[in-house]
Amino acid sequence: MTKIVPAVLILAALLMLSACAEMTSPESSEAAALGRTSLVYTSDPDFKPQPGDFYAWLPEAIQVYRDQRIPEGSVEGVLRKAIRDELGARGYRYTASQASSNFLVGYAVALESALDDAAIAAKYGLQPGLVGSGIDNTRYEKGTLIVYLVEPGRMRVVWRAALQGLVVLDLPPEMREPRIRAAVSQVMARLP
Repeated sequence: MTKIVPAVLILAALLMLSACAEMTSPESSEAAALGRTSLVYTSDPDFKPQPGDFYAWLPEAIQVYRDQRIPEGSVEGVLRKAIRDELGARGYRYTASQASSNFLVGYAVALESALDDAAIAAKYGLQPGLVGSGIDNTRYEKGTLIVYLVEPGRMRVVWRAALQGLVVLDLPPEMREPRIRAAVSQVMARLP
């Protein structure tokens, strides 16, 4: 009888532990992978933008690496508007004049097939390092968004950030926009 009680307790404990185990389906692991991002940023310690400061686009520092799997125009306009909205929400004001701006804005967006981690490190000095293994490469590819701010006159980068996440290649435009806006918001949240 005394040996039965410990055996019953062990069995009950095992049943309780197995009830806590979570089975993951391919769909849930896919959803988890889509929500995974990697963000790095760096800032010049003397760069201290203030609400009310003016910014302008730096056209020669804007690069959108196009891919035939993503419809033309479904990224660039949304991305530019999202950056502008985020800067406006932080109190920065747009001006068309680079000469009267406090900082200039450039950005790059690309899939890994066009701009891999080594190229990002070499060109932008950032290494976000998201690992995109274990995904369906026919539907997803690692993508990178880089935003950087440049000091006018000296044309020196004073702040930059890179975010990597998985891009759904066949995502409809109405679903792509919220993902782009969320990515921009995540990047711009690091702006001083």
